[in-house]
Amino acid sequence: MKKTAISIALLVAVGLPVHNYAQTQAGMPVTNNQRQVSLVKILKKLEKSTNTKFFYSASDFKNIWVDENKINYSALKQSLDYLKKSVPLEYQIQNNTVTFRKLASNNSFTENEIKPKNDTINQQEKKIEEVVVVGYGTQKKSIVTGSVSVVKGSVAEGQPVLSAGNILQGLAPGVTVTTQTGAPGGDAGNIRIRGINSFGGSDSNPLVIIDGVAGNINDIDVNMIESISILKDAASSAIYGSRAASGVILVTTKRAKGDKLTAQYRVYTGWQTATAIPKVTDGLTYMKVFNDASMNDNGTKIYSDEAINAFTEAYSKNPGNYDWQKAILQGSGFLQDHYFSLSAKSGIISVAPSFGYSKQEGIIKNTNFTRFAFRNNMDITPNDQWNIRMDLSFVNKDRKQIADEGTIWNYLGRMPTNIPIYYGNNYSDGWVKINPVGFIEDGGNRKQNNVELIGNLNVSYKPTDWLTLKGLVAPRYLTTNIHLFRKSVNTYYEDGTEAGAANTFTELTESARRQFYGTYQFQANVKKDFGKHNFELLAGTSRETYNEKILSGYRRDFLYDNYEVLDAGADNETKDNGGSEYEWLLVSAFGRFNYNYNQKYLFEANVRYDGTSRFIGKNRWAFFPSFSAGWVVSRENFSKV
Repeated sequence: MKKTAISIALLVAVGLPVHNYAQTQAGMPVTNNQRQVSLVKILKKLEKSTNTKFFYSASDFKNIWVDENKINYSALKQSLDYLKKSVPLEYQIQNNTVTFRKLASNNSFTENEIKPKNDTINQQEKKIEEVVVVGYGTQKKSIVTGSVSVVKGSVAEGQPVLSAGNILQGLAPGVTVTTQTGAPGGDAGNIRIRGINSFGGSDSNPLVIIDGVAGNINDIDVNMIESISILKDAASSAIYGSRAASGVILVTTKRAKGDKLTAQYRVYTGWQTATAIPKVTDGLTYMKVFNDASMNDNGTKIYSDEAINAFTEAYSKNPGNYDWQKAILQGSGFLQDHYFSLSAKSGIISVAPSFGYSKQEGIIKNTNFTRFAFRNNMDITPNDQWNIRMDLSFVNKDRKQIADEGTIWNYLGRMPTNIPIYYGNNYSDGWVKINPVGFIEDGGNRKQNNVELIGNLNVSYKPTDWLTLKGLVAPRYLTTNIHLFRKSVNTYYEDGTEAGAANTFTELTESARRQFYGTYQFQANVKKDFGKHNFELLAGTSRETYNEKILSGYRRDFLYDNYEVLDAGADNETKDNGGSEYEWLLVSAFGRFNYNYNQKYLFEANVRYDGTSRFIGKNRWAFFPSFSAGWVVSRENFSKV
């Protein structure tokens, strides 16, 4: 799919501090052997010279000045990398577009302020030690021994992406995201970390943890993400056990920041169009080529001269009646995404509620996807020892498809172009009684509704400066209801007689699935330093439960094919129903030991001991250890210049 999007961002803040980058008190930079040009002007020139579309807010980058001598207007990537190092911004390249976002000065970015002094520029840096999220905690990035990649949520904000997993494409080494379809609600990509590590149909999807709880990354609005950590090797992911065999993705959502009330609204709209439509020949060429093949094979013609002349005459009167691809791709492809968030603090309580609404129309009529997402992250900090987090998340998704959508895509490039779509007001018999346009307009529908509700209570207690105790309780409830109503679509011959239908009867299948996950964790963290010797120990235990119930019903031979309920179907031997229930239990103990000497020589050991109800006997329990070491050469005296 090709996406064209328009993005608008609005930020309302009360009492926010103002920071000026690369600007003197007089508002103009003082330079020496440099050509200082405003960033906005450079972006406009770079956009034009590279024939690339830029998305950014000009107000975010006003009063920021850059040395134009360092810009190569014929090398996009080189210029962008220089800008990223020189000014507070991040960028993302997708297809032929580049999206920019300004970084806040109190985030993980170095603030540069240019001041006049002896007609030279002196840069003063605020170096902030970057912290990354790892299994059951955080670590300084400089002392991480495992393979961990971090993607900032700011990179994804405002991107024309409905499935959050797709933002990882091209942003983390060793991570690939492939999308099989751009259909509304079906564009979630398959995420693979360092390739496929299993075979025989086994699951190669990574484990996704959202604020400490297993979940689905595509159920989150991308604007709600603060950061994503990707654990790519055994050294970093072994603490999650066997489920981490394909890697782990740790998602951290946004929380309230600062003491002021802030409100933010983002919206983007756009249109999707098909970019790779199978090329087909015209009907006249189709008939002649088949005749030539048949003559070479057995000396006979499939289409007589009279049939060819009749087609030529009918085509000249109504050529659109033979354009199957245009008739199939009649959807608007319009998509829109709205996001509104608040951040506020009153006394010991901080809240960060956010709302997301997404709507996507398909490029095939009668297909669409709608998602409503709500999240509220609350922090209660009575004193320096206690911290209580109470999070609530609600997601509702509705997806509508054609009942036989796969058949429609299959015939997009297969329908013979000498066959008309309609005979008068009736559907033609198409190909073996399959008329894709008839399927779209009168072939029924498939409707799926997903509701997810997650609660997360996380309590942290710090009795001393070297000990932290944490407890987590997180219920997760999901429902999935699928309504599949397949109608019989009659087709007709040219003389008006009935040709029959590919689906000889109308049928309805209703299914309901209810899932409940329970996550319970307790852990203790000990952190102690003895001079240049730094120790950290994590020990914890967890219990995860799962229960699933499925109910289904089936009826066919509906007397009224516009009344889509089970009771309207035939009450005979063709009816069916079913039900099942599944459950499992996972009990675990886990731990991690870290040691470093002067943040120069590093050692880490992880261990997990899992017991699952899905195996019996000696296979029920398993031990998953990992060890890693590191040497920060840059801290050695001989490496310093």
